[in-house]
Amino acid sequence: MRKSCTVALALCLAACSSEKEETSGAEANDTSAEADVPQNPFKEAYFGETHVHTGVSMDAFIGGNRLTPEDAYRFATGEQIMVNGSMHKIKRPLDFAAVTDHSEFMGEAYSLMNPGAPGYDDPVAKSFREAKDLKTALGLYGKYVLTPLAGGGDRLPLVTPCRQHDR
Repeated sequence: MRKSCTVALALCLAACSSEKEETSGAEANDTSAEADVPQNPFKEAYFGETHVHTGVSMDAFIGGNRLTPEDAYRFATGEQIMVNGSMHKIKRPLDFAAVTDHSEFMGEAYSLMNPGAPGYDDPVAKSFREAKDLKTALGLYGKYVLTPLAGGGDRLPLVTPCRQHDR
């Protein structure tokens, strides 16, 4: 028993040695790779927006958004823009911004927003643009977008060639 305790004590003392261990070449490379990573001594925080929808997204259009991606970027850089009839400006420009419009119904939203685009003058398109409140706009969205997606109702008749092809 006494011999076992002496051996255990010797091993513990050896483990506590202050001698520097030699590292293998792979471990040395890991350390130098870490040293090569540039560090930001200022530890700056960046502020921005990563999820912006414009009128190009059909859901945002239905909610009354008529802004373009260009408007969103102008706003992010600190310019004043018109939103729902009043001017808005952020206090400090953002460091970054990402417009993340939905791809679904992008063509229809384009037709709703751009005079001269195919379908712009369609009576249904006009009713979307002139919807007096969210309830009316959602009713139109349900009738011309959601119901047809579920296999029934009338399709959104904005692009004339598509209407002719479907007949």
